[in-house]
Amino acid sequence: MYKHFIAIASLYTKGFRIAWHYSEDNFETATVQKFLSQLKKKHGDIKLGVHKIVTDSPEWESVVESDSYFAGIIVTHNKEEFIDLITAEQKLGAIDIAKYILTVSPMSPLKLQKLLYLSYEKFLIKTGEQLFKDPIYAWKHGPVVETVYDFFREYGSQQIPYEEDDSIIINSSDLSVSPSFMRVLTSEHGATTINVIHDVLMKYCDLTAWQLVDLTHEEGKPWFQVYKPGSNKVITDEVILAYAQD
Repeated sequence: MYKHFIAIASLYTKGFRIAWHYSEDNFETATVQKFLSQLKKKHGDIKLGVHKIVTDSPEWESVVESDSYFAGIIVTHNKEEFIDLITAEQKLGAIDIAKYILTVSPMSPLKLQKLLYLSYEKFLIKTGEQLFKDPIYAWKHGPVVETVYDFFREYGSQQIPYEEDDSIIINSSDLSVSPSFMRVLTSEHGATTINVIHDVLMKYCDLTAWQLVDLTHEEGKPWFQVYKPGSNKVITDEVILAYAQD
């Protein structure tokens, strides 16, 4: 027989529950205590549903079979991932969006920058909100988010070999998703963000990096209005929205 420790958090604004599931052949109470300590350190006295049950298998499916209460929960076996996800209204950073784009399609840093900007632009125009707080600069080859540039700069003009494990299980089926997907989905405006990114990728992902550079350089567009050689100027939301209204 196998012991299971299950910590459940309800993301009320998103309408679903997420859980950290721990079960091993050699169940260690110290692992559970470490998880609870990490959780309290990051989130304080957060409200969780904690369950301890015993089944004949270490798999999550056996938990659902033993009690239908656990059906429909999004499950991860990675405690760090769970701790990151339970902030229901978390704000995304540009690197979060960049990582998610890379899980959909591998690409070079230059192409990533352009698709990241186009996603930001579309999201801002659609919602009036910022997709992320990182500033977007008008550099020689188009809009650039410097934090993302620094994060992936080692790859130069090569494709970024970014991969993630499908470590988060949805329901009791075999469907699993990447941590980046869940981080975006559980953020404020999560579903809208996913839709915007996918719309941008569907429209522009087949273009080369240099075709995207040309696209963002077109006369009258925000980069064209802002760029001054050597000035490192920010493409502001006001410039983007004013362009969209023309």
